[in-house]
Amino acid sequence: MNLELTQENNGRKVVSRTIVIALSVVCIMLVAGLVGVIATYTPMISDLQSQVANKNSTITSLNSTVASLSSTVTSLSSQVSSLNSQVASLKSSLNESQSYYEEIVSDYYEKLSLSQYGYLVNNMNFTQDAGAVTAVWTGYVEYAGYVVINVESTSNTTLANVAYSLSTRGVSFNYNATVGTSGTKVFPVLPGELTVGISNAETTNAINAIITAVYYY
Repeated sequence: MNLELTQENNGRKVVSRTIVIALSVVCIMLVAGLVGVIATYTPMISDLQSQVANKNSTITSLNSTVASLSSTVTSLSSQVSSLNSQVASLKSSLNESQSYYEEIVSDYYEKLSLSQYGYLVNNMNFTQDAGAVTAVWTGYVEYAGYVVINVESTSNTTLANVAYSLSTRGVSFNYNATVGTSGTKVFPVLPGELTVGISNAETTNAINAIITAVYYY
């Protein structure tokens, strides 16, 4: 009986020992495999980490470049806006200057063609004593031109008169022309002091007259 128990126990010990050995062998194999895997993939992981670090560095550098370029674009946009503003201002000034000079040219052209005019007197009514001379306008004219005098009078002895002087040359001119009871006379004038008048050759009676004088230049 004891012999059988002993043999049974011995058998169990042998089985247990075999299992332990088998498990040990399996563990050793697993450990060896794990070490192999670690040995194989560790360099790969390290290389991938290095690549990731390089990529991250590149991304950081590119982000910095993008930020710098964005700043440059903003600065250039500001400069473009400023230049556009200057161009608009210069165009406005040019247009104003062009308009100004066109007005000057037009003004001088009109003066050269004697197209400008101004009233010295317009439908001026007055009574004049017999044989009197009356100045109806006196002033300075800047440009060469002519004066047109129209008179309506109660006397056929009525005369229109224009006198002007060139003080810089010490020269004076005096023109008279008979207009009668109704007439229009034209007198050339030069720059200087100008007097426009009317007179009559009556000996006793006063006259009534209406005069209009226009200066063309």
